[in-house]
Amino acid sequence: MCVFAFASSAAAQTGGAGAPADPAAPAPTGPPGKATLLANGQALAPANAPPQVVSAIAAANAIATYPYVWGGGHRSFISNGYDCSGAVSYMLHGGGLLPSPLPSGR
Repeated sequence: MCVFAFASSAAAQTGGAGAPADPAAPAPTGPPGKATLLANGQALAPANAPPQVVSAIAAANAIATYPYVWGGGHRSFISNGYDCSGAVSYMLHGGGLLPSPLPSGR
């Protein structure tokens, strides 16, 4: 997950604004097995992945074009940009695995 989050953070430096896409929306999936990285930098969870993984990858995709903002995503999951740990917190929250943002030191 961290590798994907770092890729998302790098891609996030190209722009983005407003609230991320609805993480409750159905997420597309790829073939069973491993996640698929698309040419546009988005990822597809494998069709046989647990729902939490599918949702976490969809959440990371939702913020992939947001800019890098130091401290972004720590006060609230909704932000105009994210730093690395803020992006990881957002992704884990999207998968239903984290109830509130965490700083990188926790």
